[in-house]
Amino acid sequence: MRSAIIIVLLAIAALFYKWTEPDPAALALVGEWYQIESNAGKCADCSLVVARDGGSFAVNASNGWSAVVRPSQDGQPAMTGKGRWLPNSGGPAYRAKEFDLHLAMKGEVLSMLMLIPGADNKTFGVEATFKKPVS
Repeated sequence: MRSAIIIVLLAIAALFYKWTEPDPAALALVGEWYQIESNAGKCADCSLVVARDGGSFAVNASNGWSAVVRPSQDGQPAMTGKGRWLPNSGGPAYRAKEFDLHLAMKGEVLSMLMLIPGADNKTFGVEATFKKPVS
């Protein structure tokens, strides 16, 4: 009886571990990324870091925003989540605003789409492309 209980508990633990482990494709997004283009203007010093944070991932940008994202469940190297600009960062349209964030690998680059709610229920989209530093 005791061994049956142990087997059931181990099976439950294995299932939980599988559900909390991100898809290996999502791990391709982890690391430091440097912006190479954006529709919000050129920024030679803009970068972001994607880091594992338990079952989700933290994204911290050098220009004053951060987000928490979760990996795609379809095996694609992509993540989606929510973030916020700091009160004194970004342009007037961004300051202290919350946003939806979508990250996806496209070849060797990281594609970002940030959707920021604006006035009159209109959404402003910031699109940017990032590349990992050359080692």
